[in-house]
Amino acid sequence: MEITQRFKKRISQMDEKSVAILLAVTAFLCYTCMYSFRKSFTAASFDDATVWGINYKVCLVIAQMIGYMCSKFYGIKFIAESKQKNRGRYLIVLICISWLSLLAFAWFPRPYNVAFLLLNGFPLGMVWGLVFSYLEGRKYTEIMGAVMAVSLIFASGLIKTVGRWLMHTFPINEYWMPFCTGFLFLLPFIACVWLLEQAPHPTEQDKALRTERVAMDKTSRKEFFKMFKPGIILTVVIYTMLTIIRDVRDNFEIEIWEMLHLKGNGVFAKVDGMIALIVLILIALLILVKDNLKAFKLIHMLIISGFFIAGVSTYLFSIQMISGLSWMLMVGLGLYLAYIPYNVELQQ
Repeated sequence: MEITQRFKKRISQMDEKSVAILLAVTAFLCYTCMYSFRKSFTAASFDDATVWGINYKVCLVIAQMIGYMCSKFYGIKFIAESKQKNRGRYLIVLICISWLSLLAFAWFPRPYNVAFLLLNGFPLGMVWGLVFSYLEGRKYTEIMGAVMAVSLIFASGLIKTVGRWLMHTFPINEYWMPFCTGFLFLLPFIACVWLLEQAPHPTEQDKALRTERVAMDKTSRKEFFKMFKPGIILTVVIYTMLTIIRDVRDNFEIEIWEMLHLKGNGVFAKVDGMIALIVLILIALLILVKDNLKAFKLIHMLIISGFFIAGVSTYLFSIQMISGLSWMLMVGLGLYLAYIPYNVELQQ
């Protein structure tokens, strides 16, 4: 308790830029740790096993995606009504449920363990909203959100690399690897949540620059949806399509690299790390634009450019004008150049 009070006092004495950097880095690390519970199983190929005539890994991806999707709809109510004092507790409980689901996945035989990937995905769908709630309503929310969003790229490559390393270094099979990967990141995740909990609340200046976020009940949510219904529906449709394309590359990255005859545990982290750095630099440059309307237009130009890069690179690869490595780098850059700005913009 004394350490907590000392740390909280030290943070309160920091200037707002330093607080923003601390929050951005902590949120980035927190969501990176979360990926160890969500994406670690994609580092395995499961030897082309099938369930009910369907590829076993495809069944796992679908099961987790259904749980994750259901979580997003439930999260509309859960996140909107969550009180600030319970955020840290909720995050740790959700991660523990997901981790124990991976334990059950390792214990139970195929095909019954597929159900536990659905249970694993449900709590994870609410983690983003809870972590982002520590960043919203502040002067530097956009850049902090961009840093956090880039974890989606970096974490994907890192977790696959760690998962493959565990299987090649220790006597851990494909079924126990996800649970063991989660074990490595559990304490770092809890530490990140503790750090986020020590952050000061938005200042009066933050509240003057931003609209203060308050809990929304059922009535206010209905009124909000009614007011912005066309835009919300269109946004959900486009974002869903973009997410599906991104997830195909992300979930089956191991198989794609093998198809391209490019192997090596470090390739995932290297390629995705490079993409993360490029996207972060491009988004960070937007902070130099003071005009909100101009920044809004530039964000949409980035999104359109991302779709263009992904499409053109795929065409060039199909006619063998670029190598498989260049294609994976460019298609990943294009997808995330569209996905990350879209993702950050939706939070504002």
